[in-house]
Amino acid sequence: MAANAGAHPDYPMWSALLRWSLRQGDDGTAPSPQGPMSDEKRRFLEAALKSMGEDDADRQRKLFEAVEAHVARGEDPDACVDALEQLEDDALDLDAARNLLKLGALGLVVRAVASGDGAVSAAACGGRAGAGAWGRAGG
Repeated sequence: MAANAGAHPDYPMWSALLRWSLRQGDDGTAPSPQGPMSDEKRRFLEAALKSMGEDDADRQRKLFEAVEAHVARGEDPDACVDALEQLEDDALDLDAARNLLKLGALGLVVRAVASGDGAVSAAACGGRAGAGAWGRAGG
């Protein structure tokens, strides 16, 4: 069997972490060595866990800042469009959409619609993929 045959394509490090974890344990037939984790093992584990995802709050803050920078000061419209597209993707998840509404994302997106930049306005309206998640009834 190939080493990556069972790896999920979206989470290749999970498979590596599982294999590593299984190698660290035992099958219960022999005593396990106990002691502090080696620096090499610690670095591997930290890298594997860090690569699994970024801090959502920090990512959301950066997206809001990119949109606000354009809406308030006319800065980098491309960064604003990218941030709006990511916010739309987040809004497709019901829990994330509720959190975005609590944080005031809808007001920020509405201000982006009024932007003088056509690409920003289109992205704020969900122009990338047709009707956006922001304005869907019951969505």
